[in-house]
Amino acid sequence: RELFYVTKEKYCTVAITGSQFEMVSAFQKYWPFDLILCTELEARHGVYTGNVNFEPVHDKKAALRVVITDNELSLAKSFCVGDTEPDISMLEEVDVPICFNPNYILYKEAIKRNWIVVMERKNLIMVLRDYNLMPDFINGHEIGKLRQYIRKLLS
Repeated sequence: RELFYVTKEKYCTVAITGSQFEMVSAFQKYWPFDLILCTELEARHGVYTGNVNFEPVHDKKAALRVVITDNELSLAKSFCVGDTEPDISMLEEVDVPICFNPNYILYKEAIKRNWIVVMERKNLIMVLRDYNLMPDFINGHEIGKLRQYIRKLLS
């Protein structure tokens, strides 16, 4: 949440997700991304047909490239947040890859590549960034510290 709000002022925020449009539309009310690529299901007369019109999850790197090109954006000082292995190809493309509450496969990949891992549980946020050191723990009530950390990452 904090990453979104800290960066929303200076960056174009893009969501590339396998979730279907109807779910993302509801999510958009709370997290107003500038651009969204999501799964679009075919419907006729308000009934789903079982066909998929568009599904970016199969190649998120290609989807990211399309968004960058079509909207004349840049990956300079870019970041990406992912939580599962389909996100790896996008995470490889950015300056600051962040694995947020990753599944096991993405967590193992993040360790190999020394990517940032953020795990949020209840009121505790744990940031892993150098696997030879102990993680940084940020109390969920100390949001100011988290904002400073995010700004430092993106500077």
